[in-house]
Amino acid sequence: MATYRTKLDWWDTYRCNPTDLVSVTVLGRYPVKVQKPLQNATYALDAVLRATGYRNPTGPTGSYLCRKISGTDLWSLHAYGIAIDLDYSKNPHLHTPIARGFDTDPRFMLTEHQVTAIESITNTNNDPIWKWLGWSIGDTMHFEADQPPHLCEPKGTPMDYRGVINVPDADWARNVIDWAIDNKIIKTDDSFLDDWNREHMTDGRLWTFLKRYDDTLRNP
Repeated sequence: MATYRTKLDWWDTYRCNPTDLVSVTVLGRYPVKVQKPLQNATYALDAVLRATGYRNPTGPTGSYLCRKISGTDLWSLHAYGIAIDLDYSKNPHLHTPIARGFDTDPRFMLTEHQVTAIESITNTNNDPIWKWLGWSIGDTMHFEADQPPHLCEPKGTPMDYRGVINVPDADWARNVIDWAIDNKIIKTDDSFLDDWNREHMTDGRLWTFLKRYDDTLRNP
C-alpha cells in the first residue's frame, strides 16, 4: 500500500484540477466526480457493491472537492479527485479505529464482503486499485486510489465485476447509459449531463429503450 506522501507525488498535477474529471453513477447517485484514470475502476466499484448487495443509499456519496483535511494544512485526496466517501450518512467517520469486526459495530452499512470485493478490484499487475480507511483511522466511508494514474485501469471491463447474483435492474440501465456516453456510443449535445434527464439526445434510441426499462422497473 502506498503512503499518503507517495500518492500526493503520483497525482500532483491533478490537485484542484477539474479539467479531466469524469462523472460516474455510484449506487444511483450522480455525479460522483473522479479523475479520468479512475473512471473504469469507479464503474467496477459500483458494480461490486451492487453484486454484493449493498442496500440503496440514504445519503449522498462524495468525491472531488478542492479542500484540505479538516483541522490540518494537509491536502485531502478529495482535492485530487481520487477519493470517494461512500454513502457518508450511513458510513460515518468514527474518528478512532473501529473494532476489527463488522458484526460488532452497527454504525455503518458496509459489510466485510463488500470491502473485500472493492479491494479485490485489481489492475493488470494484480495490485489493488482501491484502499479502504476503515481499519486504519475509522473512516468507514472512505475509499481512495492506491495506485498511480497509469496503473488504475482494472483488469477486464467494469461489467466483469457485476457478478452472477447482480441481475440487471433500473440502476444498471443508468450505468449502461453513463458508460455508453463516456465511450461515445451515445452522443449528446448537452453542455451538462444531468443524470437521467437529458433533453437533447442526438442518438437516443438506446437511451430511450433503457429509460423505458428503468420506468417499468420503478413503476410496475
